[in-house]
Amino acid sequence: QTLTVDSAAQFNCDLTIGSAPCSGNFTVWSPTTINCPTTINSTLNVTGNVVLGTNCGGNTILLKGVTTINCATYLKSTLEVDGNTQLKGTLTVTGTTQLNNHLTVADGKNTTLGNNLLVKGDETVDGTSLVKGKTTIFATKNCANDALLVNGKSVFECLVTINAGLTVSAGNVNISGDVVLGTSCSNTLVVK
Repeated sequence: QTLTVDSAAQFNCDLTIGSAPCSGNFTVWSPTTINCPTTINSTLNVTGNVVLGTNCGGNTILLKGVTTINCATYLKSTLEVDGNTQLKGTLTVTGTTQLNNHLTVADGKNTTLGNNLLVKGDETVDGTSLVKGKTTIFATKNCANDALLVNGKSVFECLVTINAGLTVSAGNVNISGDVVLGTSCSNTLVVK
């Protein structure tokens, strides 16, 4: 049987459609406004767009269960996460990234930087440092300040050029190969 109502209808008590277990359909073909809390005890399937809330100031969406999103998700405002975050795929950031706390990379994982690295504080390297290009300490020539302090043995496999004085304040200088001092007869060797 079909019930057709051509004017406004008001139900002041409960309205039950169908019977358990989930029989009968409730179909609405016009805009519907619900002014009170609504409880859905089963699955909610929406085939069209969903708009939750009216503005960014006072509306809140609270999810108390596991949430699975199978497609792309776009956020047009700030994302704030109070707990830990685990990303199992690649993270791509096209804007500036600011880290206000420590950054830890797991042991055995490589870190690749495609451009310059600026370190404003002290740098500590617990392992071996391999530099494949030139290394410059101080942006401009500054002979008044200490630049490189080495607390262990140093090995140079190739020619070393010193453009200023060399001072050995303690210990011996051991040279196992040939020594060439000066480049012409006009150079002076001073021994004190």
